[in-house]
Amino acid sequence: IFFRLCSPLHKMRQRKPVDSPGPTDSASSADSKPTAAGKSFGTCKFLILVTVSLFVLNIAMPLDPVITTEPLIHTPPQDSQVPLASGAVHSITEDWFLSEGVRCHAWLVLPPPVVERATPPPVVVMAFGIAAQKDMGFLRYAEEFAAAGLASYLIDYRTFGGSDGAPRNSVDPPAHVADIVAAARHVANDARVDGAR
Repeated sequence: IFFRLCSPLHKMRQRKPVDSPGPTDSASSADSKPTAAGKSFGTCKFLILVTVSLFVLNIAMPLDPVITTEPLIHTPPQDSQVPLASGAVHSITEDWFLSEGVRCHAWLVLPPPVVERATPPPVVVMAFGIAAQKDMGFLRYAEEFAAAGLASYLIDYRTFGGSDGAPRNSVDPPAHVADIVAAARHVANDARVDGAR
């Protein structure tokens, strides 16, 4: 950014006029105020000075890694209480699954049993897009799925909510994808749902 700002301004300051000024022009130019290019170049030099000063200050007093990371590393997983079943939801049970060696927390939400249904209900694995937990409004969608006869498997990504992992609340999209895949493989083997659907 500094190069983009300063290079054109520096060229403007070094640019020579095509016509040589006469005596009158020289006198008037000497008494004139600084141009906009000159002011901008001065501002640019000031920004460079501030940036270099901050860089030197960071070398002289580096951030303490213990101070910046210890609170994140030692924050335990949240005690996520299983909510009470309501509406079309028949039951909500706590569950755990492993994703790349990290234990992740989940809720299995089941619809009411139907006598006419010969097989367990299909299951939907539910996970937030980014930086959220299963207890942040997910249950209302699971209730709608339950009303349609679908089970839901609500998960917390690793380092979020009730799941293990550190540092806490670490946004890692590839790891999130791995968690979803691990959750789907895990719940597919649960006898309470139809793992093939």
